[in-house]
Amino acid sequence: MDYVPGAPADLQSMLDAIGAANIDDLFKAIPESLRLKDKLNMADGLSEIEVLRELDDISHMNAHPCEWTSFLGGGAHCGWSPSAAPALMGRGEFFTAYTPYQPETSQGELQAIFEYQSMMCRLTGMDVSNSSSYDGPCALADAMLVARAQTRREKIIVSSTVGPDYRDVINTYNTGLGLDIVQASMKNGETDWAALETLIDNETACVIIQSPNYLGVFEDYRALVEKVHAAKALMIHVFNPLALSLFATPGEMGADIAIGDGQCLGNPVNYGGPGFGIFTTRTKLIRKVPGRIVGQTKDIDGQRGYVLTLQTREQHIRREKATSNICTNQALCALLATIHLSLIGKQGFVEQGQNLAARAAYFIEGLNDVPGAEPAFSKPGFNEVAVKFNQPVAEVLDELKQRNILGGIDLGLVYDELKDVLLIAFSETHTRDDIDGLLAALKEVA
Repeated sequence: MDYVPGAPADLQSMLDAIGAANIDDLFKAIPESLRLKDKLNMADGLSEIEVLRELDDISHMNAHPCEWTSFLGGGAHCGWSPSAAPALMGRGEFFTAYTPYQPETSQGELQAIFEYQSMMCRLTGMDVSNSSSYDGPCALADAMLVARAQTRREKIIVSSTVGPDYRDVINTYNTGLGLDIVQASMKNGETDWAALETLIDNETACVIIQSPNYLGVFEDYRALVEKVHAAKALMIHVFNPLALSLFATPGEMGADIAIGDGQCLGNPVNYGGPGFGIFTTRTKLIRKVPGRIVGQTKDIDGQRGYVLTLQTREQHIRREKATSNICTNQALCALLATIHLSLIGKQGFVEQGQNLAARAAYFIEGLNDVPGAEPAFSKPGFNEVAVKFNQPVAEVLDELKQRNILGGIDLGLVYDELKDVLLIAFSETHTRDDIDGLLAALKEVA
């Protein structure tokens, strides 16, 4: 029979249209030996109510911070944000992750990104901020490529105290590029500065330092900046946004590029994210910044408006001149951070940092009464504390789990030299009772 497009059709008419006698004809290409002859091992169908009940039962198999006390950190921060933040983010003017290509229909989102960029520049002390990096590690990989393009050099020096996820991603990006990524050693929980200095030469494109680093220790690299710049290389600072409430900014410390992950700024923790990458830099590098930069302008009537001023993605310019191939827009997560910072304000942001540092300090003081445990490093930190135990950390974590406590990260899984060291993170959601409960549990475990 003839098939007329758009006309009502049952199964047989569709089979007739493609010249198939029956359904089995559609699978002739699959060898007989590979076809399933028996019924699928599937239970009978469930009603909607039964499905929801079963999914709810499955969800209770997971541990989450509402039921357990979590001291996990290492890059994902289980923090607090005002309830108004997600409500405002959900407004129709903003609630999209799509790139605002048409400014005439995207003024709300474009203004939100512009305000975000302004906040990130004030936060970091840098001149320029982009939008739309996936996360912190991807932002670092982009920063590495910017350094390569700016210096036309291939040597990348990265401290071993930079988080393993960051180092893994830049190694992944390097697949096929052939960059010489050199890892600088650490000493007493921070970068071995003397050893790192010997690595800097006229082939160096950049030096990458994280501060506070993955071990929770503040790294003061200001004495290194002059040597890096003398070699005509770039200084890249990986930062924790919350730590900038108390510590010197990357701009004050002399960084050329400063990147971080913004998940801790009001975004929830869902299996580690989503986060968004913060990428800030000096004006001299603006033409090499990946992603997008939103600018403010005026229309023909003199009204203020916002547009995508710079777009250096491969979709928009010749591929060989592109600085990034990231297409997904993380502006929704960045918007949530912008609302979060607006609601808590400058003073609230400082108080948040003070509270985090105070919780870590309170824990360190209480650790004096825990036998067989002590701070692993003497250097100051922020909201994360590395604790050395005289017994396997895996045993400590298992015992804490029996008490519904997620104790932290076993650093021995990341660094061979840090066997039996536990990284414990504190957030604004932790009460004094939570910290006292952790200390009491550690005493019992010890």
